[in-house]
Amino acid sequence: MKHIKHITLAMAASMFVAGAATADDIELSTIGLSFSDGALAGLLSDAAATTDGITVTSEQLPFGQLFSAIEVRLQARNENPDLFFVDGPMTASYTMRGHLTALDDILPDASEIYTSAALQQGMVAGKLMSVPIESSTVVMLVNNSLFEAAGIEAPTNDPADRWTWEEVLAAGKTISELDESTWGFNFHYSDSPYMALVMPQSNGATLIGEDGVTATGYVDSPKFVEAMSTYAELYNTGIAPAGMYDYSLALELFLNGKVGMFAGVVSDAIAAEGRDGLDFTVAPMPYFEGGTPVTPTGSWHVGINPRTEHPEEAAKLVQALASPEFISAYFDKRANPPVLTEAWDSMSEKLDTPLWTLARYEIQNTAMARPSIGGWLEYDSILRNALREIQSGSDVAERLSAAAVEMNRELKKYAK
Repeated sequence: MKHIKHITLAMAASMFVAGAATADDIELSTIGLSFSDGALAGLLSDAAATTDGITVTSEQLPFGQLFSAIEVRLQARNENPDLFFVDGPMTASYTMRGHLTALDDILPDASEIYTSAALQQGMVAGKLMSVPIESSTVVMLVNNSLFEAAGIEAPTNDPADRWTWEEVLAAGKTISELDESTWGFNFHYSDSPYMALVMPQSNGATLIGEDGVTATGYVDSPKFVEAMSTYAELYNTGIAPAGMYDYSLALELFLNGKVGMFAGVVSDAIAAEGRDGLDFTVAPMPYFEGGTPVTPTGSWHVGINPRTEHPEEAAKLVQALASPEFISAYFDKRANPPVLTEAWDSMSEKLDTPLWTLARYEIQNTAMARPSIGGWLEYDSILRNALREIQSGSDVAERLSAAAVEMNRELKKYAK
């Protein structure tokens, strides 16, 4: 095996300029994901400025710290924060533990204004519990130079010509044999269920029992094991670099022209566009022959703390966050798939590219969210550990069986 060598949505400018706070303004506290340029605080303040008498304080934390910080705040069961960022698959967990306010009366037209891919993880038992502010999808970035060097015709941008995982294995093996520093394939987040789960989903596997707590018979089912055996083959035979859990390094490897096929989010493709000398195209994510094309989706939502002392003002801010103006301003800072249906048309000047055309197709046709279960955090953590051990050579069936048993134990506290 190889070793790694170390409504366009025109901005109503007058609407989205923060006004001066007054002594009578209600201040809402928020906690969310930090942007590299600190832009989130300004976006939220601008949104608040479109309402009457609301200002916002924004605590911004990096991804690795955000979840634990939110847990600490919510477990205190007091009024702070008034609103908080919700990772899509965590909506059910927060709901079951009494940390979210239903938003149906605040946004009664949610099903009409949001894309279904963005909205699905905000829904729990038919109620809207969190509102999306950005979405996601995954495409396969293809290094055309490596395909040419390997004498292989590269996959195209057309979803009708989507490659199978079997084709990825064959081409990836040939590319990985070009030299010791070249890899055939990699997932950007190779140990993340967000990306890896599309493999069993495409193979027809069910990820968890209908009760949301039973993993045995699902995570270790034949279809799940079969799909993850292909995942193991990628990493155990030198097609993909095993053990690369530094995500910035994984992306840089592709940007440096050392990976033939790279499953990445939209921002990865945008980064590749800015890399001089990199000849690449975007292609649809692979699927299993005889199976169904599936792509990951879901991203950041916002929810209201049910213990807030300012429910009316919090509701007004949520409505502002659902406005086309906010979504357009947010997109300009974080170019992820827009969550409003109309944005795909009104922002067409920005989105009329092969990358965004493919992203739109996947979101409308193949996007499948992660399971909406109370124990998603536990499920994610247990499966992530299993994926790492599978990359290191653990027997797939045995490791997934052990993961299922561990999930059963951890998830039972969420049984209804």
